[in-house]
Amino acid sequence: MFRLLFCVLIALLLPACDQGGPEKTNQTPAAEIPAPPVGLTGPGRLVFEETTADFGRLTENEERSRRLSFRNAGGTTLRIVDLKGTCGCTIPQMPKRVWAPGEEGELTVTFDPSGEGEQLKYVNIVTDQPEPHNFLRLTVKANVVGLVRAVPKILAPNVDQTT
Repeated sequence: MFRLLFCVLIALLLPACDQGGPEKTNQTPAAEIPAPPVGLTGPGRLVFEETTADFGRLTENEERSRRLSFRNAGGTTLRIVDLKGTCGCTIPQMPKRVWAPGEEGELTVTFDPSGEGEQLKYVNIVTDQPEPHNFLRLTVKANVVGLVRAVPKILAPNVDQTT
């Protein structure tokens, strides 16, 4: 009788140990990851149509954004691990998620200049792939001009010279 009661108690308590249900993660189950498109092999790698965002001529207070298209040209998925501009005036935005083989996306670069002259900045992208496919650097270029430019011909007091 004691053994039967003990077995029933164990049978009732075992399912109660795992009440939290399956743990949710950000990883895609292997069954949901699509097979790579035909012809794509090797580790995942980002390939951009353009690797330079040229903003041309800007004024000091003019903020502009540019979209750069890319695709995962490798045969495996890749995850964006880190995405940073080399200064506070260059702000890259891209969903930090897994990119399937052959999948396309866009990176938005916002440039808010500070200072005049030719500007050359960078956006660094780090992925979870083995070297040399784990790092990519994009270039941001702009020619920043000031809001006001004074070029005096002659410096003289502002007086009437006819008298």
